[in-house]
Amino acid sequence: MEKYEDMVYKCPGPFSRNGGTYDTKGVQSEDEHKAALANGWFKTMPEAIEGRSAVVEAADAPPTRDELEQKAKELGVKFDKKTTDEALSKKISEALGV
Repeated sequence: MEKYEDMVYKCPGPFSRNGGTYDTKGVQSEDEHKAALANGWFKTMPEAIEGRSAVVEAADAPPTRDELEQKAKELGVKFDKKTTDEALSKKISEALGV
């Protein structure tokens, strides 16, 4: 049987390159490789760094209209199509006591 060896990458990590940090992990089987990818590891280092930056950018982004409406419905906050995102966000914050 042929020996299987591969490397997967994750961000952040102790190594730095291409504007980001990353870590590496050796995998010894296709099943282990698939499991690592399912748990946030990437096939290449650039994918790991880009994947991390996309997550950071998404976390810093303001909520979408759909997210605002969903939260407002959960909290019982009244709104309509004319309610601006800013006004809806303010109502949600007030309902949360923030």
